Amino acid sequence: MNEETTLIKTILVDDEPLIVEGLKSLLNWNDMGYTIVATFSNGHRALKYLEENAVELIITDIRMPVMDGISLMKICRERDWNKYFIVLSGYNDFEYVKEAALVGIENYILKPLSFLELSKTLQQIKDKAKSSQNSQSLAEEGLSILTKNLIYRLITGNILADELCEREHFLPFSLNLSGNRVCQLTYTIDGNDTKLSRNIQEALIKHLEMYTGAFAVMDYSKNAVLILFLCHSPEGIDVISASLTDSINYIRALYNVKSTAIIGEYSPTISSCGKSYKEILAFCQHNARFLKKNADNIIWLPPSPNADLEMPLPDSLDNAAFTFEQILKYTRENMAQDINLKTIANHFKMSPISVGRMFQAKTQLCFTDYINHLRISKAKQYLATTALSAKKISGLVGYRNDQYLSTVFKKVVGITPGEYRLKSKL
Repeated sequence: MNEETTLIKTILVDDEPLIVEGLKSLLNWNDMGYTIVATFSNGHRALKYLEENAVELIITDIRMPVMDGISLMKICRERDWNKYFIVLSGYNDFEYVKEAALVGIENYILKPLSFLELSKTLQQIKDKAKSSQNSQSLAEEGLSILTKNLIYRLITGNILADELCEREHFLPFSLNLSGNRVCQLTYTIDGNDTKLSRNIQEALIKHLEMYTGAFAVMDYSKNAVLILFLCHSPEGIDVISASLTDSINYIRALYNVKSTAIIGEYSPTISSCGKSYKEILAFCQHNARFLKKNADNIIWLPPSPNADLEMPLPDSLDNAAFTFEQILKYTRENMAQDINLKTIANHFKMSPISVGRMFQAKTQLCFTDYINHLRISKAKQYLATTALSAKKISGLVGYRNDQYLSTVFKKVVGITPGEYRLKSKL
């Protein structure tokens, strides 16, 4: 069990320190699929922790000062906190155990604790949790598919009003909301790479989730996603423009593909989405050459009477012809500065979230880990090939002082900068 995120978070609640220490050392919790995140001497302290932290399993004694285990469990149930409970009890606690059973427990284990009984109970809880997660994820996936299908049919005008009203509760918005715009965001890839196309669609849909009022679905008939933007008035275009500019830049940097967003006329009601979508299709059909020549663009419909369809690209998008390699190059060149996701995003006219996602997708590292590894790699070069002090090196690689350099260096490399320098001279 290597991934800590898969471990079941557990707290121990007992007023006897020897019991707590014994529990911690009784078995290898990580190998069992658990991690002990905190211990408490009474239910009151545990409750304070639970109010701010997510925990799946509570192993608690029954009799404790201030707040006993029964009271802790009852409060958790009253607040609908979905927790598993294992109760520890003595031979004289049977009445308490019966009361605990009525609240809902996985097992009660008599003191002194049995390794086999505890191990068996933990395995049962893990199996139950996994089964619950699988059932929940399957149900959520089914609902998600139904919701996306409804949004797709709504955008394309392929759903009757009666059916739409009947299934409104599956939509993430109310049909009474007024004002919307439909958008088709298409992208160009070489050949017929369906896997790449699906990856781009999924990346765009996930990316657009961070924008309130934007609902994106796949268009299986072409290399595109369809987006429904909820907006209060025809003039409410700033957020739409920003989200589309960011999305175009995002997939350009991530996949090195060009894309074009075509936004339909403002619709005062949800039911008129289909009309707007058909206008987009008609525009694409009659202006194929223009669209091919002017990728990485945002086009608003209907064009003004004097609109020049051979218009140049807007500056904000014309300057977006960059790849993720250029972002990495910029990061390397500026690592000695106070560089972060915001400074990179400002330079490339993107959002910090987009840049962060790119680093995660392309390097399998979050930005902080990437820049730390970059800086430490450079620091290792200086330590091995120069006589520069740690203080001087810390400034050259972008750390505020040599103490911080030493802390990060030891975390990444496993030894201090001084130890590394000595080792490199051998």
